[in-house]
Amino acid sequence: MVYRLFIILVLYVICCTNVIVGQEKPPPDSTVGANPGDERESSGRVNNPASGEQGTTNSPTEQPDQTRDRSSSVPQGSPREPLSPENPNPVTQIPGNGGALVTPIPLPKLTLEDSESSKSVTDIEVKSALLKNYDGVKITGPCRSYFRVMLVPHITVYVYATYDRIQLEPKFGPSDLIDINDLTNKCNKDSNKYFKLVLYIKNNILILKWKVQDKDSKPTNIDVDVKKYKIPKLDRPFTSIQVYTVNTEHGLIESKNYDINSEIPEQCEAISTNCFLNGSLDVENCYHCTLLAKKVDSNNECFNYVSKEAKELINKNLEEKNKTFKGEDEDLDSNEQKLEESIDNILSNIYKIYESKQDKERKKSHYNNKKELVTIEELNSVLKIELLNYCKLLKEVDRSGMLDHHEIGNEIDIFNNLIRLLKAHPGESTYVLNEKLRNPALCFKNIEEWLVNKKGLLLSNEKIQNLSTTNYNVTDLEESEYDYERFISDDMFEKDMNGVIDLSLFDNEKKLKSPYFRRNKYCNNEYCDRWKDKTGCISKIEVEEQGNCGLCWIFASKLHFETIRCMRGYGHFRSSALYVANCSDRDSDEICFVGSNPVEFLEIVEETGFLPLESDVPYYYTDAGNDCPEPEKNWINLWGSTELLNHKRPRQRMTTKGYISYESSYFSDNMDLFIKIIKREIQNKGSVIAYIKTENVIDFDFNGKGVHNMCGDKEPDHAANIIGYGNYIDEEGEKKSYWLIRNSWGYYWGDEGNFRVDMYGPSYCKYNFIHTVVVFKVDLGIIEVPKKEKESEYFSYFLKYTPNFLYNLFFNNYTTNDEYKLNNRLKTNQHNNKKNKKDRYISAQDEPPTDNVESQEENNKKTEIYHILKHIKDKKIKRGLVKYESLLETKKDHSCSRTHSIDPEKHEECNQFCIDNWKACKDHYSPGYCLTKLYTKDDNCFFCNV
Repeated sequence: MVYRLFIILVLYVICCTNVIVGQEKPPPDSTVGANPGDERESSGRVNNPASGEQGTTNSPTEQPDQTRDRSSSVPQGSPREPLSPENPNPVTQIPGNGGALVTPIPLPKLTLEDSESSKSVTDIEVKSALLKNYDGVKITGPCRSYFRVMLVPHITVYVYATYDRIQLEPKFGPSDLIDINDLTNKCNKDSNKYFKLVLYIKNNILILKWKVQDKDSKPTNIDVDVKKYKIPKLDRPFTSIQVYTVNTEHGLIESKNYDINSEIPEQCEAISTNCFLNGSLDVENCYHCTLLAKKVDSNNECFNYVSKEAKELINKNLEEKNKTFKGEDEDLDSNEQKLEESIDNILSNIYKIYESKQDKERKKSHYNNKKELVTIEELNSVLKIELLNYCKLLKEVDRSGMLDHHEIGNEIDIFNNLIRLLKAHPGESTYVLNEKLRNPALCFKNIEEWLVNKKGLLLSNEKIQNLSTTNYNVTDLEESEYDYERFISDDMFEKDMNGVIDLSLFDNEKKLKSPYFRRNKYCNNEYCDRWKDKTGCISKIEVEEQGNCGLCWIFASKLHFETIRCMRGYGHFRSSALYVANCSDRDSDEICFVGSNPVEFLEIVEETGFLPLESDVPYYYTDAGNDCPEPEKNWINLWGSTELLNHKRPRQRMTTKGYISYESSYFSDNMDLFIKIIKREIQNKGSVIAYIKTENVIDFDFNGKGVHNMCGDKEPDHAANIIGYGNYIDEEGEKKSYWLIRNSWGYYWGDEGNFRVDMYGPSYCKYNFIHTVVVFKVDLGIIEVPKKEKESEYFSYFLKYTPNFLYNLFFNNYTTNDEYKLNNRLKTNQHNNKKNKKDRYISAQDEPPTDNVESQEENNKKTEIYHILKHIKDKKIKRGLVKYESLLETKKDHSCSRTHSIDPEKHEECNQFCIDNWKACKDHYSPGYCLTKLYTKDDNCFFCNV
């Protein structure tokens, strides 16, 4: 513990400016003077890297490197002060601009540091170094490691040393992951063994060398596995090699970027380097933001490295946000503005404040942090008046219409509803609480009425009962057919006489496991959330609000159909739920109050042969039960020539038309297979329909950010959609997985309309939370997908990572035997299920679920994650350091932790500004630029990295 506190103290000193500073040259007594990533050439005989044979060559050495970067975490001692240039922005002549005189772009200050100018405080065990004579790296470490190598921008290498698995992921062509087979060197889960990996590119051939031996054995080049892959001709060369490693015990993540062939001009490269070193997950966005924030002339050559799409998106956002930025022509008396002010007033007065001077300054943005909620006896007249005013304004602003047909409560009713919601969301951020308070349920007089017509799944209707479930026997299914971990292996490729595998031949000669699914960074075997891909079709599908009408079966069905259309290349067009509801052959008074299921959805659209756009038949729940509208000539038919396909159950005569269903109870002895099936369907179709139980389990105050560990029920009452999945570490330090579920109860419910549940649930459950999964089996017909305009040559110059990139890197390295437990980071909460058993969930907030201030203070001991970043070029290292408050923060698309402050003492002020104004900028294409436009105080804060 003392050792860890020492590490944190040193890190704190170093990260004052968010970047570790050093010296421009090695100290006089340094004997390094070489590229910190160099591999020294050996005078002895080594393996020929191209053939694996021995000989005297100038190939990369296989001996231990004595000159590589050894500071795998942070330098020891106080950092040196950065040198202040005499003229920070001198006018110079920059090549590439026709000899024009330009001013170099002012950036947050970074200084250079030689690799041997500092000592290591604590090691990341996986070491890497740049090869001297080749474009490549050598990586060594213990066999229990997991790490990633990116040959930017074309190939990613995943190394699971523990499981003897190495995989290649080419970014060119439609290829999937490629397993490297026939390795003779194996770790065999032996923690005493160490590996050595050499990767480099020579004459357009990627060469991989792999060696495993005992920890104390003398290094040897005998029996090295050598693999060679021919790379097709690419539009642009490899520019850098990035190595990502982790120390889970001390909460350290390290990213190293070795520059091998940067073509970007120096002033432009300085910007991208700053973005990388400040932890940006979207370097292009940060790069573009920096150009705009620093008001660089639009004719500057650096704008050539911003994609056309990025320019269009940010220009569109600038037009939309223009009023917000300028503060002009804004209707300050609008109900929307008044509602925001009312919510601010409520959140400022609903807590008891143990005030200090600092508390007062931070009061507005820390509503739910270290504060105790007032009791009903302490409810004062000011807050009572504000609560009534709030509901009056919310009724005017809310588009769901829920408050038009439900009695609004008095101040006591509203107060009780609000307290219940806030208790379920401890430690939540300001902008999230502001959105939570837009849920009209908070104003209900009888809150128990809210859920009654939110359900609507019915399986007992005699007409559809025989079609509602496909009661599979697990023995009917071949598990290998649903094995989502099947990968393409390199032995599927043809080799030439020298054993070189040509990666360019695969796509023409082999079939992928699915014609629609290609593993990518937003949806793969471990993680899937296509809504994170803001440029993708599926991310355009919005959260729906069914209102006070039990049409969940329609909304779940239409979302599933829309994701299928996206996956097939049709693009997204919002379909009409009201048309389906009103074209049912049931009595009109049953539409909202007698449930149904997705089978009826298919029956209706097949019988009518029509599915219009939402804009042609807009949904308002009070209109449900009207006559079925006659399609007009100008209406678009989304159903088109779609056909329902028959599905024959294995080993049985019975068939279902248009759908397949899987009931979890039939997989109770093999839940792994059930999970594999769901994952495969989500990968191929974008979503699945899920039957779940909500009564006495889920309500208006449900916390969607945590992972809930809940039981299911014999009789489900609601239909929703599973839209993704991921991994998490529970409060016991165990590695687990969750489903990401989308509901149709509006954007302000749950986590922006979504919630998460553990895949397996508690061991004592008789029923899994996911009762049944339904997928449509349809033929949408043949379509022509418009060809995209060819991208500019710089479009893919910068890497973009998924928000979960760092989290998954950490997760795959984490073991339950680690001393590093996450019990200070992952908080637990309790919710009752229908049998009054406790439902545990892993909270995504920073505070424990309690009103007690002292208890919160005691438990608010969070273990931070430190992200160490290094950029190596021309024998110099630039270093960056980002501190995350918790592991869960590394999952976010954006983080205010990456805010930069020129004055280290004002970093908290910049971070707080980001938090306070996040609501205004969170939906902007470049939130960092949005924050920059809002921040007019001075030039101290820099937000492009967030």
